[in-house]
Amino acid sequence: MKNIVLIMMFVFSLAGEEISVPWGDGFEKGDVKDYFQRKLTHAAIMKGVGVDGSKALVIDPEKAGPEKTMVRAFMKQIPVQPFVKYKFSFMGKVEGPDTFENNPLMEHIYFDAARGSKGKPLPGWELLFTDENGKKITYGSPLSSVMAHNGWTRYEEIFYAPLNSKELQIVFHNFMNMKNKLFIDDMKLETIDEGALNINPDFRYGIYNYSGYSPRNARIVELEKGVFAMDASPDNSFSSTHIPVRPGKEYQLTAHLKSLDKRVRITVGLIDINGKSLSPLKTNIELYPPNREETKTMVFVAPENIAYVTLHGRNGIVKSFKLKEK
Repeated sequence: MKNIVLIMMFVFSLAGEEISVPWGDGFEKGDVKDYFQRKLTHAAIMKGVGVDGSKALVIDPEKAGPEKTMVRAFMKQIPVQPFVKYKFSFMGKVEGPDTFENNPLMEHIYFDAARGSKGKPLPGWELLFTDENGKKITYGSPLSSVMAHNGWTRYEEIFYAPLNSKELQIVFHNFMNMKNKLFIDDMKLETIDEGALNINPDFRYGIYNYSGYSPRNARIVELEKGVFAMDASPDNSFSSTHIPVRPGKEYQLTAHLKSLDKRVRITVGLIDINGKSLSPLKTNIELYPPNREETKTMVFVAPENIAYVTLHGRNGIVKSFKLKEK
């Protein structure tokens, strides 16, 4: 437990620092062996196709062979620190049929596939973590998302490296439709401070970025230009990804809520140091209907042997919620 505390104290000293990674050089080396775990027939570094006409990574599933229905490209692993909040970002585009611009139905399919829970498999990426023995670490919601635009778009994933993680691996993938060609440029990894412990506390990254959340029919919506919220209208809900906390410390959760037809409820789940889900906190935040809008707070102490909390919302609109250590 002492190690957990020391790591948590170190998180904020790193915030805002760009990290040197093998694939952060704009693919200047020009050879896929410098960036990938193993040689790939369907990946190449190509000149003149990047955002500014420079080099970019191109993943062409059709070059993997006619019998393939899935391709994955594993980047070289890099070291990460547990409980540090990171931002992985890159410029990307897809040439092929499975984009918003080429298929009007793709926007509906996207929301099913964005967190890997259901729906048509689409081009995208995932983050894999391993421990000091090289064993894969699974925790919380899947850290994966979708590339769905045929023009250059900035994609971002905000995440915590989980407890006991030693290395991170970025994996780009394409499933089912082998005519989707992926272009990737300007890959970066940096630490980040969003002003709260939870990820994406005010949904600032827009309607297609679910960093920090696993929606169950809830959706991020744009209330006005540049202002976003999670719409968990009656009978819909969402959960956050794991948020690291320090046992015995006091925390304050502040939520800006709007009720509709049913009572809005925000609850806090508990995850122990072994990754086991425990009974949630008995205290919660509630806002009664109809059509009320308020900012509410709750204070709690993280129990012993707890490594993470998760936030859960249902039956209303959440404009923001922020978890901070007092």
